Amino acid sequence: MKNKITEQIIEIIEKNSKEKYYEPVLLKTELEHLIKDSLMWIKIIVEVETEFGIEFDDEKLLMTEFPQLNELVEYVCHKIKEY
Repeated sequence: MKNKITEQIIEIIEKNSKEKYYEPVLLKTELEHLIKDSLMWIKIIVEVETEFGIEFDDEKLLMTEFPQLNELVEYVCHKIKEY
């Protein structure tokens, strides 16, 4: 299940990016290398919430809460289990 969630989150990030990634996006990839501005981050949050039927906690709305993709994936997995 975690692999599927990871793939879906990567798809959401790539869909919202105006840039082409030339290296594979891995769990250890730094989000700051993928997400260039706060508007892109907000779009990704909204789409992740919609896709997975979850709601981010207020304190988790900052990108700095998720330095690497893995931390975002783990958070989404945790939130799915809560619902």
